[in-house]
Amino acid sequence: MAKYGFASKKSITDKVKKYYPNEYKNIIEKAKSNRKTYSYEMQKIDSEFDAYFLGLLLTDGYIVREREAGIDLVDEDCIKFLSTTIGKEYHTYAPCSGNEEISAKQLRHRLILSDAKLINDLSRYGVVPNKTLTL
Repeated sequence: MAKYGFASKKSITDKVKKYYPNEYKNIIEKAKSNRKTYSYEMQKIDSEFDAYFLGLLLTDGYIVREREAGIDLVDEDCIKFLSTTIGKEYHTYAPCSGNEEISAKQLRHRLILSDAKLINDLSRYGVVPNKTLTL
């Protein structure tokens, strides 16, 4: 945005819509995909990792607003393995627990994937919002 003097992402989107009215949706989706630092697909479960990852998402994962898939665990080794394999960084945080002191064992680790294609693939396998109610 700064390079070309645009004030916001909306300014860029408006220009793309103006000059490419029939193609702007595809152009914007391609640009979003190019900004990501990772790429992971689950069209088919054809590896042990795919099966493991799907199992974790079904049990401990979640979908947010049908745009993001996430997994939140205490086990850092597990999240680190997923993060390394997929190519997306995870974040560590201390959950709020009132006035109690948070020990290192209570730290949580979160991996969030924002990819519409991946979310669509996962929904075919039952990883959907509020999946706990259906599983």
